[in-house]
Amino acid sequence: MLGYRGNPAWRDMSEYVVHFCGTRQALVAILTSGAIEGRTPFGWAREFEQERDAAQRRGERLVDYPTQKSVCLSEVPLDLLDRLIGRRGPWGLGFTKQSVVDDGGAPVWYVEKDKALASALAGLQQSLTTPNQRGDWHTITRFIDKVGEFPTARLGLNQ
Repeated sequence: MLGYRGNPAWRDMSEYVVHFCGTRQALVAILTSGAIEGRTPFGWAREFEQERDAAQRRGERLVDYPTQKSVCLSEVPLDLLDRLIGRRGPWGLGFTKQSVVDDGGAPVWYVEKDKALASALAGLQQSLTTPNQRGDWHTITRFIDKVGEFPTARLGLNQ
């Protein structure tokens, strides 16, 4: 169970991911419903979720507006979970990475917001002209996150 791809010496890798639930009640709710619900828009185009909500109010097909809501899963090796338990709580569910991929999940791609790669992705986003292109783009953007320093006003935080 420890190690990665059958190699127990690869201690910095894991074939498992964990969803921390925070509370026992949250864990029971997940087990009762049989699903972990993505509640928070995430990723490169998290603001697209507002367009999706508006489309839903207009009665449009949501298949043209892929959700940006995501579930948080930690890739920490299982014997190092105590590093996160203090912040996330002792309640959680574990999955193999392969089962998450089989269900449509993927690792997050962290892109530094002020670097050439981010500029290239922004240019690609601006070049999309058809609904199919934009739909394909928004299918992957919840797996791409911009990282870096952001002004607190943009995040809606009090200064």
